[in-house]
Amino acid sequence: MATTSATYTSQFLRNYVAVAVVAAAVLYILFSVMGLQMDNSILRGAVIGGSVGAMLVPFQNVARSYLENEGQMMPSGEAWKKSALWAVMALGIHIALVVVLFVLGWQTPGVPPADQGMFVGVLLALCLVLQIPIFRLFLWSAFRAAEARKRKLEGS
Repeated sequence: MATTSATYTSQFLRNYVAVAVVAAAVLYILFSVMGLQMDNSILRGAVIGGSVGAMLVPFQNVARSYLENEGQMMPSGEAWKKSALWAVMALGIHIALVVVLFVLGWQTPGVPPADQGMFVGVLLALCLVLQIPIFRLFLWSAFRAAEARKRKLEGS
């Protein structure tokens, strides 16, 4: 049974919003409420690794669902289109989260208050450019993992 392309996009969006909001809330609590400082490499690695790991979840869910419904990996052209679309959607989510965090009083450490908006804007624009190939890599990786899981279950 084929599923529409919009279904996978809405599934991705729901999952991405949930993961992004939870990750932002956890980081806000750790750094703004509890006063945790990113002053050692182990903590920085844990925060970055945990955030990247959490962001893989929406891709894994879409890949598993797509493979179950379509019986194959997403074609390369479609995967690139989805990656670009999802990167733009993610940018919108990130902008909304940044606005909420600024309203709550969060500031980027080491950046003067007058430069906060410009600094975050440059980072968001850079993220959009980098996110398209990164999202494509995440999607490819998720499909490979879903295929391996499917082969393992069928072989058992």
